[in-house]
Amino acid sequence: MQRAGMWTSLELGGVLLMATALSATGQNGTEKVADQPVHTLSALLEGRGFVEIPPGEFTMGSPNGNPDEQPPHRVRISRGFQMATVEVTQAQWQAIMGNNPSLFKGSTSLPVEQVWSTDVQEFIRRLNAKEGGNRYRLPTEAEWEYAARAGSTSVYSFGNDAAQLKEYAWYKDNSGDKTHAVGQLKPNAWGLYDMHGNVMEWVQDWY
Repeated sequence: MQRAGMWTSLELGGVLLMATALSATGQNGTEKVADQPVHTLSALLEGRGFVEIPPGEFTMGSPNGNPDEQPPHRVRISRGFQMATVEVTQAQWQAIMGNNPSLFKGSTSLPVEQVWSTDVQEFIRRLNAKEGGNRYRLPTEAEWEYAARAGSTSVYSFGNDAAQLKEYAWYKDNSGDKTHAVGQLKPNAWGLYDMHGNVMEWVQDWY
């Protein structure tokens, strides 16, 4: 799957949350989401909210492109989960962390970026403490790609026509070399925005 990221070093950025328990890898390399209840949306993250991602199977990876995306292999997501429809904004990060490390500023609706994995885990720890439980975490790489594909098998979640990319993603040809407020373009079939472009997102396990 083509991710259509904008940046190089600036890709050390975005945060996309999910609300469920930690997952584990099951037999035959299948991805299993732990059988625990999915929690409701935090008041902090109200707005576009979360969407339900159904369980299912998909072919992860690509026969072309980066070697670390090969070979394609079948992955099973055994339990549905909730995923935030947009990346964490600078306003949300500021509310929890008390700072804004982002390079691109000007609107609190811009995605937070320039955060490292340790920063993200501390954000989630504080958010969970505020909520009173372990409601939030990052998606695993398998969960992220499954949600990004939204049931598609094409190069992009919307198909194979790169000419349509500008309708779904901020990237080098239309971004003006800056980030943009979350959720401004078309979502994928499961209601998730900016899964192509804007900023790349951290995942719970190793990419």
